[in-house]
Amino acid sequence: MAGLLEFDANGLNIADLRGIQHAVNLTDLDLSSNPLTNDSNLQLLAQLTRLERLDISRTELSILPNLSALTALLDKIELIAVSLENNPLTAAVVQNDLVALENAGAEVTFSYDTAVLQLMGPWSMESVTVNDGDVDMGDFFEWEEGAVAAHLMVFPHTAYKSEEVDMDGDVLYHETGFVAVDGSSVSVMVYTENGVDVTPYEAFAGTWTRPGEDLIMTAEDAGGTVVLTWTR
Repeated sequence: MAGLLEFDANGLNIADLRGIQHAVNLTDLDLSSNPLTNDSNLQLLAQLTRLERLDISRTELSILPNLSALTALLDKIELIAVSLENNPLTAAVVQNDLVALENAGAEVTFSYDTAVLQLMGPWSMESVTVNDGDVDMGDFFEWEEGAVAAHLMVFPHTAYKSEEVDMDGDVLYHETGFVAVDGSSVSVMVYTENGVDVTPYEAFAGTWTRPGEDLIMTAEDAGGTVVLTWTR
């Protein structure tokens, strides 16, 4: 593998990078559209000391626990460009790790709406009120039987995931879609339920605020004013 200078592995269903460390002369590596996760041994890339361009866009990375090794070794690695487009990165990664890579001299490609960063979780539903009166969260949202909590994650590229979980943390229901933010206004569109595509529909339309560490979402419906409180 030492003779390999460029490797285009786009969409080859690669989930683990073990073995890549032997391609010591790689300068251009495209790993986009692969099911890379936070356990895919990204730290092995730090051994590719001639690597100049790295594309890990459109994967399943949400954090970069091992890519930080690249930042620390940028004085030894020739890395000049990293693409992270369309990954569900967490706010901490966007605000810290990506900045660290840029400060170390790498050109990072990743777009996001700064307003969406304030909505990013993970969040747990704390309460629901209707006209200032507390209501049962499970009854109001018609949770699956056995569900005791709801979690929400909003990602920088405006996608979201919501889950209902039981006492053991097992997921009983999950949905995904997209969040649209316009100033203090927010709307939530559902695109899948339990992994199955559905006709997109609007699940929430209202306003949002971030008092302290909580996320407050407020909407008006036929029953009056609905306030959802999410906490970390």
